[in-house]
Amino acid sequence: MKKKILSMALACALVLSTGQTAGAADTNITTPQDGVYKSEVEVSTEVTIPTINITLSDTSSKKVGINPYKLKFSVNDSTELTDTIANLEETITNESNVAIAVNVTTKAEVPQGSKAVVATAPLKGTEITKSVFSYLQIKEKDSAAAALTTAPAAYDAKSNELIAFAAKETTKKAMVTLAAGDTTATYAGYKIFGDVASKPAEAWTTDDTLKFSIVFQFEPVVADSAAGN
Repeated sequence: MKKKILSMALACALVLSTGQTAGAADTNITTPQDGVYKSEVEVSTEVTIPTINITLSDTSSKKVGINPYKLKFSVNDSTELTDTIANLEETITNESNVAIAVNVTTKAEVPQGSKAVVATAPLKGTEITKSVFSYLQIKEKDSAAAALTTAPAAYDAKSNELIAFAAKETTKKAMVTLAAGDTTATYAGYKIFGDVASKPAEAWTTDDTLKFSIVFQFEPVVADSAAGN
């Protein structure tokens, strides 16, 4: 089951109308009216809107694992991973007739009963708390089947394709801009990476979870007037 996200942005196009049947008398002014040569033209408008069609891959049957000991973790019924934050790459498909900029907002929450700690920077490996530093990578790709590269060598806060999870919401604008895909779909992939403290003073338990929130906002990109639009 795929999830459709629809949004609209409005653009106005002017249509000239006289409000009556066109004829020579409308454009050829030869007789004064009340001593003035004049003609009235009414201008009406129509609204043009893009066709927005965004599909997100279904995450309902998949899981994300906090995996400090790098055990085999079943992210779904057929796949096991040993990543410290184990999850599958997901796909955003754009089939809109306009380019789409993808804004991303992230947040990490600690559920009641969990002793996990949301770290604000990459871990050093000496943490004694149950620290988790996590971030999202999002980037364009050639097809739905194509995969992202492996985890970045290091987290870079200035990179436009990386955004960290923090206790407060973090937003980055236009992390990816997908070309119009009304004839050939365009794609982006996203995945969570990060570090997990492996030797805390108190051992990890199954209660020490986090809740990751990812909000995507899709904005139609205004066409370049230099291209004749």
